[in-house]
Amino acid sequence: MPHLYLHIPFCAHRCGYCDFLTSTDIALKKAYIDAVVKELALIKANYPQPLKTIFIGGGTPSILNLKETELLLRAINENFGREFSEFTIEANPESVTAEKVELWRAGGVNRVSCGMQAGQTKLLEILDRKSNYQQVINLIDNLHKYGIERYNIDLIYAVPAQTIDDVLASAKMVLDLGAKHISAYALKLEPTVKMAKAAIRGDITLPSDDYAAEQLDALIAYLNEHGLARYEISNFSAKGEESLHNLAYWRAFDTLGAGTGAVYKFGNKRYQNLASIEDYILSVNNGDLPIDESKTENLTVEEQVYEYIITNFRLSRGIDCQEFKALFALDFENEYRWWLKKLQNFQVLERTDKGYAFNNRGLNVANYLLSYL
Repeated sequence: MPHLYLHIPFCAHRCGYCDFLTSTDIALKKAYIDAVVKELALIKANYPQPLKTIFIGGGTPSILNLKETELLLRAINENFGREFSEFTIEANPESVTAEKVELWRAGGVNRVSCGMQAGQTKLLEILDRKSNYQQVINLIDNLHKYGIERYNIDLIYAVPAQTIDDVLASAKMVLDLGAKHISAYALKLEPTVKMAKAAIRGDITLPSDDYAAEQLDALIAYLNEHGLARYEISNFSAKGEESLHNLAYWRAFDTLGAGTGAVYKFGNKRYQNLASIEDYILSVNNGDLPIDESKTENLTVEEQVYEYIITNFRLSRGIDCQEFKALFALDFENEYRWWLKKLQNFQVLERTDKGYAFNNRGLNVANYLLSYL
């Protein structure tokens, strides 16, 4: 059963660190949602299998008004039903109302991912966020009111002027809300974003890599102490509360994508939808799946093996040697003995009952370690 990601690119405001595929031209929302409705029917016609999970991300999906939200959910329900193992929608707390949450629940949404980022007003201002902690509280209250009991809250660390105490205080605020899943990301700035330019001017000072690592280590210890284990590089959860949709990507399962710029892999092919909103709408209105043919890749077996290793080593469970052999008819230990020995010498790798996995130290520098492959 494949997993569907659906991209809503619109935001009322672009945050100072954001380099995602987003647009503040909300005048295009109606035409875009009309096109997504058509694309979902095309996806169903081309991929008739039932879906296991859906994730509506962005952008800011919660920016959709009630009519747009209803149209979108109705199209999902008519094409794929409403009983999914997991159906997540991303939300910024300032754009969520009780009426939207009620509509989400009626349309089958059973999990919400909330962008809090930090609990301190001073840090939200540095990040150029428009929400506050009280709005997060209101969002969670509405989730409980309408029976959505699974939710993730995003945090960012390595923010200018942020201390370890700030990181842990934000984590406590999240736990006080009853969250059983937290995503924590290090602030990374592409050269073109507003905060990167501010750093070049000297208006803000980014923390050192060492201090960012200290923040992460403190956060890992704090969350572990409170029952949220690290199961992926940037994700922590209580047992059984892991994100099923994201696990599908990290375990290299078949996925589908809808909306501008959506990237997905089905079988041995990777696809990417057109990034331009206008081109996307035109393609769908012409009756075509809005695939950017120049980005389509036919993955070789070697590429599939490499991607499987890269994505699975993001997880605390690591590589299952028997699963690897069943998928690729290769013995993982024999194929990568030299690499495993090198990592064991670095003391970043552990033997598990099923294979191999990075320890916390290894997960912190996974991208570097995987570059040795």
